[in-house]
Amino acid sequence: MLPNARAWLVLGLLAASACKGEAAAPTGPAAKYRVRVQVESIEGTGENARVVLSHEAVEGFKDRDGKAATMPAMMMAFGIAPEVNAGAFNPGTKHEIEFDVVWGREPTIRVTEAKLLPNDTALTLPPR
Repeated sequence: MLPNARAWLVLGLLAASACKGEAAAPTGPAAKYRVRVQVESIEGTGENARVVLSHEAVEGFKDRDGKAATMPAMMMAFGIAPEVNAGAFNPGTKHEIEFDVVWGREPTIRVTEAKLLPNDTALTLPPR
């Protein structure tokens, strides 16, 4: 993994786990977003599985306080909902995903749907 990619991965992991000790239970309804991604790697199995994705900028993202926030294109780890086939995430494949965000849940950010895209789909991803 290249140095910049590693930095984005670390930032994504920190963001996803930042609230781990702050809330006793998930807060508020899940916010849902759609974005196109490229799979970098998959780690763990079952409930502990995480897929590391490079994703395009996420439009309309809201922070923990419900305020509009910028989520630029970056590489980060996502949890995988039980109904999603983790086996479909092979390094280099491209997908359109839906993910949800529930502050106070572990993982905070989780893929809830995934649709495989053609390999030649052009994505606007972070520099490597």
